[in-house]
Amino acid sequence: MLAIVLLVMYATGLDLHRITLGALIIALGLLVDDAIIAIEMMVVKMEQGWDRARAATFAWTSTAFPTLVTAVGFLPVGFAKSTCAGYRGGPRTRPSATRH
Repeated sequence: MLAIVLLVMYATGLDLHRITLGALIIALGLLVDDAIIAIEMMVVKMEQGWDRARAATFAWTSTAFPTLVTAVGFLPVGFAKSTCAGYRGGPRTRPSATRH
């Protein structure tokens, strides 16, 4: 998955900066976290006597909506029309030098 993201970034001319690297780390963390939660949920249901298909279906339906809500929460950052300065503080947030 990471290789596909890097190929798409290369094809579209995007560079790997602090913001894109941070976004990749967040996305990979969410992906791994959701996979761990789904597997744990499947194991619990199988220990309760459910078959694999039913446990997998339950895990998918229980984790799909919260994952989508999290992804939608990050959409405004993805569509922002600002530069990196907008996320670390622009020129207005820096103290200006005063001349005497």
